[in-house]
Amino acid sequence: MIAVHVTGKVSDSDELQCLRNLNRLQEWRAKILDLGMSPLPIAGDYSDIMRTETVSRHDVREAHMVWLRRADCVFVTPEWENSQGANDDIEMASRCGLNIFYDLEELLEYKQLTES
Repeated sequence: MIAVHVTGKVSDSDELQCLRNLNRLQEWRAKILDLGMSPLPIAGDYSDIMRTETVSRHDVREAHMVWLRRADCVFVTPEWENSQGANDDIEMASRCGLNIFYDLEELLEYKQLTES
């Protein structure tokens, strides 16, 4: 099964919007799972530990990058352009030589090519 790192806008100065962004990423992860691929953890998976005072944003970001480096490819959700985290993910994926997709159809084509 293809491991897909999902990235997009999470952070926002409005806490409610941040939760909406996390929910939107979860919806994209569900779509990718429905296509028969495995979406890897994203920042939203760390939402519980981010509430503790002992874990820094840097610690969460480092853990996030471990998952990115284990991915087969990266899927970028809409509205990523102003997200520092998503841009960092795209830069790291490029350095790792990972395929980067911005469209589910392209991701599905990649899946079909790699499975044939």
